[in-house]
Amino acid sequence: MLRQTTPVAMALATTLTLAGCASGGGQAPAADNGPVRIKQVGVLSLLGDDFHMVRLGLTNFGNLAYDTSVPDWQIDQVATTSALKLLSENHRITSKAFDKAALSKAQLRNDDSDQLWQAARSQGLDTLIIVRPAVTESTRNFVAGVGLYERKMFGEGDRCVYTAYIARVYDVATRKELDSNWAGPSPCKVGADGEVPFKTHFNEYTTANTDLMRKLLAERFDETLAYTLGTLKYGAPKRSNAPVANVTMGTTTAAAATTTKDGKKDAPQDEKKDEEQDTLTKSTLWKYLPEFKAQRY
Repeated sequence: MLRQTTPVAMALATTLTLAGCASGGGQAPAADNGPVRIKQVGVLSLLGDDFHMVRLGLTNFGNLAYDTSVPDWQIDQVATTSALKLLSENHRITSKAFDKAALSKAQLRNDDSDQLWQAARSQGLDTLIIVRPAVTESTRNFVAGVGLYERKMFGEGDRCVYTAYIARVYDVATRKELDSNWAGPSPCKVGADGEVPFKTHFNEYTTANTDLMRKLLAERFDETLAYTLGTLKYGAPKRSNAPVANVTMGTTTAAAATTTKDGKKDAPQDEKKDEEQDTLTKSTLWKYLPEFKAQRY
């Protein structure tokens, strides 16, 4: 499992804080004795327009890699649409695409950019998910971003359209990173997309070839983001006695615990609901992990 911030795949890195209103008013501080919930989530994809062609040969002489720019594929929009579709599963939050039209590439790529966080606040966001190209030690044979990967040993080779990125969750008010995870549990399943040929020049691809790659890329985002977002927590820690925010009414109330037959206090009803879904989306960890565990790149 490719976990970045903690050894426990579903642990939240830090306490979530409450963002202020979009009108620029004062920030409501988090309670000292417990976290409050995320309400308005923005998604910002910074994957860019490059599609990477990567071949891993039997020896270094068989390796090949080149890039092509495909702005008409709208990779960032595809990734954002997929993320928003998954986030819509969580009825406790609202989500939308981050409007980046007024910001330069340099301002978007710099976490210390005042313009970035001012734009997030003006758009009414308390939380921002940023998706950036990235690879790990175990996926170093891929080029960060998206592309077609081929592991060519003998004969034709095994191929897959892949996504290699990291999703980071930030609190807009403090600019603090709350949690993160890699595209996962793997960029792709090698051999899954054998119908896509690997060509040494991108202009050799037919329209049918590129249409198929675009379709497979959208499916890969759905798969990897389902896992990635499904491991990122948004709520209070389980079985906590801290007050929790009432999302419907916007107030903070203490949750009452119940007593079980053995005399031990059970989790409050609100926390039991949290246990059913305390992540940004419904995790597909167990659906995808088994088939990716044995991958060798």
